[in-house]
Amino acid sequence: MLFDGSKDEEKDDSHVVYSNEVVASLRGVPIMFLNTDGDSVHNSRVTGTTVSRSKQPNGIDQSVESFEQYNGQNLNLNYQHRQELIDEEIMRGKERTEIYCDQESLDSDLSCISFAARHVNGFDDPENMPVINEEVLENHFAAYQDECETNSTIDPNNMPPCFLGSSSAASVQSLITLISHHLQNNILHWDTPDGNTHSKEILTNLQSDTAEDSGPKEEIISQPIINTSPRVRSRKLRILALHGKKGNNKVTKLQLKNLQITEDQYDIVYFNGLIEEKDGNPDHPEVVDGPFYSWFHDDYTDPGFRTSIFQAASDVLMAIKTMGPFDAIYGFSQGASVATIVASAYSNEEIRKILMQGSFTSVNQTEDEQIMDIPSIDYMILACACDLSARARKALQISADSIAKLSIDIPSLHLVATDDSCRSESEDISGLFSNSHIQYITGAHCVRRSIVDDEILLTSVTENLQALQNSIPISLPEMKKMSEISSISVMQDRQAVFVDLDGLMDDATISRALELWEPESPLFYNAREIDTSKVTTYGDVLEFIRGGPGDLRHLNIKEAEVVAYCAPPGAASALAFLSIAAQTAAAPLAPTISESDCLYFLEMCGANHLIIFDNVQCPGVESASAALGNNGKIKIHRAYLRDEDKPGWFEYETSQMQTLNTEAPARVALQNSSDSIALLLATSGTTSKPKGVPLKHGSIVQNGQIIASSLGLRKSDICYNIMPLFHIGGISSSILSTLLSGGAVCCDNEPFDAENMVDAIALSEPQPTWYSAVPTIHNLTVLYIKENVDSMKSQMYGIKSNAVWNEGHSLRFIRSGAAALLGPDAEALSTTYGDIPVYPTYSMSEQMPISQPPYGKDDMLKDKVGSVGIPIAASLAIVDSATFRVLPYGQVGEVAISGPTVIKRYLNNPEADKKAFFELTLPFKGTSKFARNRFFLTGDTGIIDEAGFLTLKGRNKELIKKGGEQVSPFEVEEALITHAWVELAICFAVSSKLYGEEVGCALVLSSSAPTDTTTQDVLIKMRE
Repeated sequence: MLFDGSKDEEKDDSHVVYSNEVVASLRGVPIMFLNTDGDSVHNSRVTGTTVSRSKQPNGIDQSVESFEQYNGQNLNLNYQHRQELIDEEIMRGKERTEIYCDQESLDSDLSCISFAARHVNGFDDPENMPVINEEVLENHFAAYQDECETNSTIDPNNMPPCFLGSSSAASVQSLITLISHHLQNNILHWDTPDGNTHSKEILTNLQSDTAEDSGPKEEIISQPIINTSPRVRSRKLRILALHGKKGNNKVTKLQLKNLQITEDQYDIVYFNGLIEEKDGNPDHPEVVDGPFYSWFHDDYTDPGFRTSIFQAASDVLMAIKTMGPFDAIYGFSQGASVATIVASAYSNEEIRKILMQGSFTSVNQTEDEQIMDIPSIDYMILACACDLSARARKALQISADSIAKLSIDIPSLHLVATDDSCRSESEDISGLFSNSHIQYITGAHCVRRSIVDDEILLTSVTENLQALQNSIPISLPEMKKMSEISSISVMQDRQAVFVDLDGLMDDATISRALELWEPESPLFYNAREIDTSKVTTYGDVLEFIRGGPGDLRHLNIKEAEVVAYCAPPGAASALAFLSIAAQTAAAPLAPTISESDCLYFLEMCGANHLIIFDNVQCPGVESASAALGNNGKIKIHRAYLRDEDKPGWFEYETSQMQTLNTEAPARVALQNSSDSIALLLATSGTTSKPKGVPLKHGSIVQNGQIIASSLGLRKSDICYNIMPLFHIGGISSSILSTLLSGGAVCCDNEPFDAENMVDAIALSEPQPTWYSAVPTIHNLTVLYIKENVDSMKSQMYGIKSNAVWNEGHSLRFIRSGAAALLGPDAEALSTTYGDIPVYPTYSMSEQMPISQPPYGKDDMLKDKVGSVGIPIAASLAIVDSATFRVLPYGQVGEVAISGPTVIKRYLNNPEADKKAFFELTLPFKGTSKFARNRFFLTGDTGIIDEAGFLTLKGRNKELIKKGGEQVSPFEVEEALITHAWVELAICFAVSSKLYGEEVGCALVLSSSAPTDTTTQDVLIKMRE
């Protein structure tokens, strides 16, 4: 910092007097003192308002020594003591504070520069430190005053008074402004310790002219610091650059060069940290010379850590105040965290007070006035931000509540490295900004040279900086209503669809959904049952849960305990799910699960209880139960199916039942909140161990509401359910969607059989009006109808000889999910049931639903061949799997989703979370702001068209990479199955010396193929 030793006429010659404001602005800034002959140099730091270096005259009490030597090593400043000195002076009401410096150590006629020279001009060698003498300052101050009168961009009223000489105190701000103007003329005059005076043009690299000069010194600033008000947008954008841990200005300059932020286009001020390090950061890919610096101490337990993190933020605020205005800040690693702390001071009162305590305190200004004095920052670029951990926040004594409420309203671009160990922290830091834009870069904790080939990233950086000069609202199409709940807006230049949800149930729970409908309304029927009096109503289910046989308090089950159960067939499985999930976390098990898989699942989900239904064949669960024994970790319960007149009705074993005392506080009814886990599932585990999928109560209920709305379900609808209820498909699409529409479910209590299904559709009373199933069930049922058109049963049901069933059933549409329904199969399915609509959909355990046709679009099979509809519950983007960037139209990429009902994390699996989740920022409609969202990678690949319709191409890991081209096995299968000879086609990758991978196919031939057909015959026929 420029420091002038001018004298006050009222004091003797050993006194230098400054106002409190000036000294406050000096606090924490490194300064350099030279004696009169210029050959003795030492560094110090102003740490209080009163500074003493020798015994003082006139009987004035000597204040406590508060200069602390700055020798390039770690600083351990006594912040508390320094603040006591400041508070003491303010309490005395002094308008001026005396700084005493003896003549032998400080010449009053010599202005010394350290802050500007060391941090701005890049000089690290004190012996070659530039010193601007009084004559130069006086001459250029006069020129500056002249320019103030002629240059409208400089407001002389905002320029603090500056009179060089011994008659009054100097203003540090004015001297910095003066130096800035002096540098603007591109001439620098300085004296060196050898007694020589030098002048140089500074647009080239600065260098010393002494005989011992070690060579050229790199220029760090190529343009002057101009403090003007208001800002002038015609000038170059000015950027304050902060290096990372164990870095320096040279590293930062290389990083910015990689980002194409260079001095020929921008005014850049490179700012060093104050903790000198012995070695540089080994993660830096570029080799540069030292010295190296950090902003914070390594050891969070070190008493000096709080001081160092506080001082780093204070120094940057000082730089902004004294050298501003800046248009943007670039920060890397620790520097990005410092920038975040600084930015938070603009938005958070608590953080602002903490930083202001030792930074800019003035007796004449409030804290809010002081922060307003600091020029605002319009933009931030934060790369690989880290070291802003909970311990760092604790050291600053920032409350968790303040962090949670923190919303920094400075537009920001966050560069997050995909393989960085600090990636999650970088993502968290981006969440502190209300208008943040995230770009992922490949690699670890660095901004590598290879980034210069990343045109998308560099364009993003450039466009965001250019937007500071000409902020143009981002244009998005209007939202289009797709159902009563879902609306979408499709981006014009990239594959992204925004989904807006309106009218979802608040505090959504199963119990609340049951209460929506009349108690006597039917909920469960049995398939193929013609007696309509055999029904379980909405009121029955509520009574079953609240004090009835299904009240889990009978089993002494507590709130939030996990209850696993072997799913029984049909309506009992539906009732088991609804009753358990309404009270606590339900974890259904497939009856066919093996013992080892069962034990793994129970341990993974942390099951407290296991329910086994009598007469349900589940040998793996029984074996697991026996293996668990009575170890006390999991309690085993038995349940029995009871009332045949009430579909699904069951009771727990009598010996285990307890009498309820509903008035006792400990026996308050179990109520699973909407924010609690209601359903625990496991992924398929085809490529790794199954992952636990915890689904929140409110999310699954709202998803059921979304499905019902998009399908246009009515209270009069009857869903035929043949799907197992230990997977999300049957639970969500059949049970919960019906529950949220007030309809009923016709439950099949038998395993799937095509003949039984046809019977259920024809004979059940009331007849089903729709069903949801997987392609295998569709295809087998269509095949059964086709092969049995001549049977008496088919004729009785109204099935025609051409295998078309358009009379004798009440189906008005069919929903297909869980796997791809090939085009020919979908057409055959629709035709079989009399050309009713078939709705292909897309979902997974982690989010059900993802997409399906919009309400009322019955021509999907012809108008959008191969599509699975539009996103209806969560925003969807097609992204590059490596960089997570949204791809332009026409490019196949990975499907990513984000929405309020999407899973937030896997169960106790941070490694899986890291691979599956990322942050994506997309523009707000009609503004220049960005919305930050946590997206989930589905693992599926696909494309969307300009209308928002999604077409899947396969699993990301299933794509066949042939000679650099990615081939979807799904598309090849779809093409093959159209051939008359092919009944079934399965495609996969096979090794190839020429292409790396080649497309392999396994075919099941139809009856149309000749019986003596050879492989060669098939190859020839397929190529025709």
